[in-house]
Amino acid sequence: DSLGVFQSESPGMRQLLRGLKVKSKKDLAIALSLIRPGPASGGMKNEFIERHVHGKPFTYLHPKIEKLLGDTCGVMLYQEDVMRIAVEVAGYTVAEADRFRSEVSKKVSAARVQAQYVDFVQRRAERAGIERRTAETIWDEVLRFAAYSYCKAHATVYANIAWETAWLKAHYPAEFYCSLFNNHQGMYPLRVYIWDAKRHGVPVLPPHVNHSEIEWSLQSGRIRAGLNIIRGLCGSTARTIIDERQKARFHDLDDLRRRVKFRKPELQNLIHVGACDGLGSTRPAMLIRLRFTPPPQNQPMLFDIWGAPQRVPCSVMSCGDAQPTRSVEPLPDYDRIAKLEAELDVTGIPFCLHPAMLLPHRYVPANRLRESLDKRVTVAGFVATARRARTSDNRVMGFVTLEDATGLIEASFFPDRLALYKTIGSYGGPVWISGRVVEHLSSLSLDCSDCGRIGTTSPSPYFAGTSS
Repeated sequence: DSLGVFQSESPGMRQLLRGLKVKSKKDLAIALSLIRPGPASGGMKNEFIERHVHGKPFTYLHPKIEKLLGDTCGVMLYQEDVMRIAVEVAGYTVAEADRFRSEVSKKVSAARVQAQYVDFVQRRAERAGIERRTAETIWDEVLRFAAYSYCKAHATVYANIAWETAWLKAHYPAEFYCSLFNNHQGMYPLRVYIWDAKRHGVPVLPPHVNHSEIEWSLQSGRIRAGLNIIRGLCGSTARTIIDERQKARFHDLDDLRRRVKFRKPELQNLIHVGACDGLGSTRPAMLIRLRFTPPPQNQPMLFDIWGAPQRVPCSVMSCGDAQPTRSVEPLPDYDRIAKLEAELDVTGIPFCLHPAMLLPHRYVPANRLRESLDKRVTVAGFVATARRARTSDNRVMGFVTLEDATGLIEASFFPDRLALYKTIGSYGGPVWISGRVVEHLSSLSLDCSDCGRIGTTSPSPYFAGTSS
């Protein structure tokens, strides 16, 4: 449960944290190092987990390595491990070991790497009494690891920050999420974090002119969206709203209009998204009211009781000089679909309900995947993020994180399914994925066999996933 936690929220890292069964800062520092390409290459990440968590027996490459890598089950995790092996095993001085680490971890000429190989394997190791085959194996592991190794000091500092943010998420979730929303730098769209907060029992409220600050704010244990997420609302107008509200709350729409000078689209968007709810009878009625100049204070308006269609036509969403007609019948306010569409149109964030809740019930939700382990299922939702990676044989495969109302689902697209990945990886609308549910490192994922887009309408750009 590390979504939003510093350096710990990628699909691979969340899987690794579960597999390692992290219980301390030291474990977390190990995880931050293991996720790097160096230890992960050649299967050493999985090998470390087998040794560290499951007690798999193993043999050190050389007796001298046992005292150096005893705490890490014989696996090199940090840059310092390369230097310690060079010093303690092969007899380098500290200065020579630092140069050795630098040259094998950077892109230098093949001749310089070959020179280091000859020095390490054929001279130093031989003088230290290490068999040629053992020296070759140590060299291969050093060379594979060092290019992507992690400084232990960096891993320790990052682990401390990650541990503290994870602690805040566990013990002060409302404060954690509020700060996260205001400093959104994660790999997922903001909407993903908002619904993660909701699933953790933290109420998240939409923006409102009588309650919102400029940014997200914590109000009696609930997080209130800031005015800065309203599309088309300039900063000066938002500040004026707050300044005026501090003098007195806005009693109705005309009160708001008299005290705040809006540009043409600003107040329309505020009403449309629900940020003026309670200041008039319905959103359609308030949008119609914008056609007319606000009356002097305390003067009633005859058309206060009017309604408008649930789906507001373009003529209502634009200002004009038309006069009211007495034939208009009062109609209900926006239904929940219209409210959802307004939220996506104006903020890009669904507050009232998750769009995946409107999908057919035949799809398996994220929170029930375990019930279908080793079975073929079909899931549906919206792409939260997508990426490609190269396999050990240099082929390309894809990974998609799918979001539904209950959580996240990880899906893998092997090289022979990459064409399927391309059909949904950057698609903004709802998609479905079929495949077998598998478990690896205590994490569930879907091995995709087929996928596609749901519906034929153009997707909202606010739901665009991230692909690479």
